[in-house]
Amino acid sequence: MVAPEPKLGTAPLPAPHDGDLYETRVTTNTPATVRYEVTGGALPKGPRLNKDTGGITGVPEDETKAECTVTARNTDGLPDARATYTITVRPLTPAR
Repeated sequence: MVAPEPKLGTAPLPAPHDGDLYETRVTTNTPATVRYEVTGGALPKGPRLNKDTGGITGVPEDETKAECTVTARNTDGLPDARATYTITVRPLTPAR
């Protein structure tokens, strides 16, 4: 049996609001992934990537459009998986 080539999810990440807690996650199709890391570009100021789970959490500090490449480092001799994501932080909508 041949293992599938590792891939990160390609679905767009949700757009957070400036000043609101942001929680999302990048996913991979293989359980062999051991570490996630940003290897190109950057996340918006505030949120951080959990290197063990692929979770992205934090409070965005500025309205911005950030592009980052996430690499999932794999075990079991599988190649690493990479994907590029764009996160657009929208302005906080005032309560009515």
